[in-house]
Parts: sequence; structure tokens; C-alpha cells
Amino acid sequence: MSFAYPYVLLTLGVLIPLSWIYTRRLDRLKIRMPHHPDLLSNSTQARSTTTIRWLRNHAGWGLFCFTLVCLIIALARPRFEQTESWSQQEGLDIYLVIDTSMSMSEQDLNINGHAVDRLTAVKGVVQDFIAARTHDRIGLVIFGSTAYAQAPLTSDHHVLNQFLNEISIGMAGKNTAIGDAIGVASNRFIHVDAASKVMILLTDGANSAGNISPEQAAQAAAGLGIKIYTIAVVGPNVNFLNMRLPIPSFNTEILNYIAKTTGGEFYTASSTAALAKIYQTIDQLETTEAETNSQLFYDDIFMVFLWGALGAFTTLVLSEVLTWRRWP
Repeated sequence: MSFAYPYVLLTLGVLIPLSWIYTRRLDRLKIRMPHHPDLLSNSTQARSTTTIRWLRNHAGWGLFCFTLVCLIIALARPRFEQTESWSQQEGLDIYLVIDTSMSMSEQDLNINGHAVDRLTAVKGVVQDFIAARTHDRIGLVIFGSTAYAQAPLTSDHHVLNQFLNEISIGMAGKNTAIGDAIGVASNRFIHVDAASKVMILLTDGANSAGNISPEQAAQAAAGLGIKIYTIAVVGPNVNFLNMRLPIPSFNTEILNYIAKTTGGEFYTASSTAALAKIYQTIDQLETTEAETNSQLFYDDIFMVFLWGALGAFTTLVLSEVLTWRRWP
């Protein structure tokens, strides 16, 4: 609680001299509680009357002080401060381009110690990435022998996750059309007016299908101001010495060319943890500036103290009238 006019509270100091006058010179107070005129012969009754008189006198003084304190606090205008804050953040437009070719069925990655196919591991990591991008519009493109948009750009991430869960291995064909996948996602960006356009392409193979070469698709994407991050997934394999050796099936030069041409980065991941780390890195690289605004509101509560003062003063007056049957 705060006060609009805190200096008014200094007048509470007037209670100090008033209290001194009340205790030292009760008969000179402006507000007095007069003695009862009846004479009592019985000593017990006399003591009882004295006690009642004392309570009456001090109750009046207490009501007077309470009234004065409430009035002073009300004049100081007490209030509660409430701050309302809101954040305005312009998110990015991101297309997740995911390979669903037959090679993604290799069970060489693991989740919690259990071997899973590459697409299952990718789904889990991508879901975490989507959850972290609360202000972004995200779309989904899948590709195999052909490419198509599984989900348009949307800020409804719950629906997006449903589309992500529905993708399966081989649903777009068994081969890998990287150029067509970039082309489909790029076409989706043509009529999008966004401060930043990002594409994250994940594959485990080299380009082996499609009508557009990856190089041509990358150049066209760069002309549209699209930044492409490329991720190559390669699971470990075991040789005759029981040593895990990565066996890449992707074209490192092509994926690196796509990333460099569009201003992105190229990454490789040989485990689920490494893949999650890559998406976390991209999440940190593609940040947005948030503008936070706040407004301060005040809830005045001086009426509570005014009603308190009125109630105490009314009680004081009524006690005088009803007890002594006259106005004080």
C-alpha cells in the first residue's frame, strides 16, 4: 500500500500533545465525557459506577482518536499499486523440412536407451523445438521422392504437433528430393511478409530424386531472403571390432553449399542428444526482440477510512445522546 500524499501523515503527530493533555488535564478537553450525577450509598455500587465511568470516558477518547486517525489516513489517500505488463514480440516464420525417405527407417538412434528409427528420434527433438518457439509461426514440409507441405505456417503449435505425429516413413516416396523440398517451402514463403524467414532442412541421404537441383533451389531461396539451416542425420554402425563408425550417406558438399548460400549453417548429428543440441543451437541463433510494456494502476481505498471515521464519530455521538440523553 502507498499514499498519494504521504506528507499528510505527519499530522498524526498531533495525537502526542492531545494524549498528554488528555492524561494530564482531562477536565480541559474539548470533548469530555461528563460525570453521572447520581449518588450511590453502597460502596460496591460506587466502585462499579467508577469503573463504568472510567470505561465511558476512555471509550469516548478512543473513538475520538480513531476518528481522527482515519480522517488523516483518508486525506493521505491510501491506495494499492497494480502493475499490468504485456509483451509484444514479433515471431519468426519457420518451415521445418523433414526427410521421410525409406532410409529414415534405420534404427540406429535411441531414446532413453531404446533403439528407435531416425524419424521417431527426429519427431521427439522437433517437438521440443516447437515448444520453445512460442511466438513463431511454424510450418511443416516433408519429402521423399516428392515433396509437399504437411502443415502451413501456423501459430497453433498444438495442431502443428498433430500434423508432425501423422508423418510416417515412406509417405512421400522412398527416395530423397532435397531440391524439390526446398522449392516447396520457398514457394510457401513467397507471399509471406515476415522480418525473418527460416528453413530447417533435415535429411539422412543425398539428393536422388526431384525436378530441381539442390543448388538451384538454394539460390532461389537466397533470392527470397530465406535462411536455410541444414542438418544431416547419420546413426553409428558397428564394425567387426565392435567399434561404432559413422557411415554417411549424405552429400556434405551440397548441404554445406545450401547453408552457406542462404546464410545458414550446416550440422551433422550422429545421436539423438547431438540432434537435440543442434536444434537448441538454432533456437539460440534465431532470436527475436521482445518489447515489454507496463502500466501502473492505483486502487484508491480512502473511502474505507472515511467510512471508518464516520462510523466511529457516529458511535461517539450516539453514546453521548443515549447515555446522557443529551447532545454532548
